Amino acid sequence: MKEPIKNIRGIGKEKSLFPFQNEILISISPLEKIFEDLRESSGIKYILTLQLNQACFENFFSSLRALGVSNDHPTSVDCINRF
Repeated sequence: MKEPIKNIRGIGKEKSLFPFQNEILISISPLEKIFEDLRESSGIKYILTLQLNQACFENFFSSLRALGVSNDHPTSVDCINRF
């Protein structure tokens, strides 16, 4: 998974990576670890990366903030109590 990203080269950049390549490689590393953990514990064969996004988390935290009415910047304790 990492090799195609590492092999992208531009003119005058034969030895170094572009910034976007580093960011992709940083993003891939945790995904590989999550996959290994899920494969060992649940026997999954693949992860549909299209389904991975922050929308679910953002919606959840938005609903927690909305429960506070006038206090829309809850502390961690407030979040636990609201949940």
